[in-house]
Amino acid sequence: MPPAQRTPTPPPPSAPAPTAAPSVAPTPPQTPDADRFSGSIKDAFRDIVEDEDLAPPPQPPKNRKPVDPSVADILREEAALEVAQRKSETPSPMESQSDLGLTDPAPFPTMQRPAEPRLDSVPPAAAAASTAATVAAAAQASRRELLPDIEEINSSLRSDAERIEDGTAGPAAANEANRKGFRRGFVTVLLIILVLVLLYTQADGIAAAIPALAGVMQSYVDVVDGARIWLDDSMQTMLAAIATD
Repeated sequence: MPPAQRTPTPPPPSAPAPTAAPSVAPTPPQTPDADRFSGSIKDAFRDIVEDEDLAPPPQPPKNRKPVDPSVADILREEAALEVAQRKSETPSPMESQSDLGLTDPAPFPTMQRPAEPRLDSVPPAAAAASTAATVAAAAQASRRELLPDIEEINSSLRSDAERIEDGTAGPAAANEANRKGFRRGFVTVLLIILVLVLLYTQADGIAAAIPALAGVMQSYVDVVDGARIWLDDSMQTMLAAIATD
């Protein structure tokens, strides 16, 4: 018979490894210096608390003297002015906004001057006419500046006459107006006499130059001759009367 086979026996389980106990740091023993320091802190804190408890209570404010109503009104006005000034200095929100999405208005159309014609494109006749018109206008303007203004003279004469008629002008103004009127009338009479003398002396020349006026000039000469004879007779009679007296 074959020998019986032996089954191997399992090894015994190993014992668990012992766990290490947590290490605790040893508490250092307190020294007398630490106890003394902690005691001094406690004493200082206790002293502060006692000082606060023993501090006197705050005194109520003393009654202030009432302000005069006029002074109070002035103070109110100054405060209102200061507030208004601050408001005016403070920029408004509309001014501080940089962009509101508004577009600038379209520019107004500008009037363009018509292009002046070139000198070479203007015909000589038109250029000469334009130059003549310019010269005539300048000459007329110069004559207006040299001659007195008739309208101004008439208005001054009318105003003087109206003041004299109304009696508003003074005696000096009235006398001056009378003297001016006498001089004006005297000069007018002299001019008329001068014209009549010229017509009498130049009657033959006028009749030869204008035959149609020959009869009129002859009649005028006859009238003047008759007036001269009458004046001579009157003077002779007057002188004779004076001589007899």
